[in-house]
Amino acid sequence: MSTHSIEATSFAMSSSSLDNSAGQTEIVEGRVLELVGNYTAMELLHPIVAEMSKDRNFKRMFWRVLGHEYEVINQRSQVLADYEITAAQKAFKTLVDNEDEIGAVEIYCDEILGLTAKSDNEKSQMMANTLQTRDHIMNSMSRPHGNLPRLCH
Repeated sequence: MSTHSIEATSFAMSSSSLDNSAGQTEIVEGRVLELVGNYTAMELLHPIVAEMSKDRNFKRMFWRVLGHEYEVINQRSQVLADYEITAAQKAFKTLVDNEDEIGAVEIYCDEILGLTAKSDNEKSQMMANTLQTRDHIMNSMSRPHGNLPRLCH
């Protein structure tokens, strides 16, 4: 095989990879728009969060963890093709930036934590365990959280 044939084959393979990557990015961007549309302007707070928020400690911990999630997402590349955030995380960030508090909570619970696939009892337990773990990690990091969006204070 000549050098030109190898170069042509390599170029064709890398071009098809780029086309594939661009197509995948469009699909994921479409998923972001779909998620934002599905979770925008929701009227009721997630039932698990509403119930567990009756406990002041849970409520404080929940908003702190939610704010930390936002910070982490903000520190990563927002270009989905870089694979640093998921479509759900980008949609969550969009909802927070748009000050859609209930939509942001819903997408966090359903899409990021994956609570939709669990029974009600499992959802409560999973939520409590996840938040306690994240809160514990955040406490051990002792990082200030001064740049959080308004809804996360």
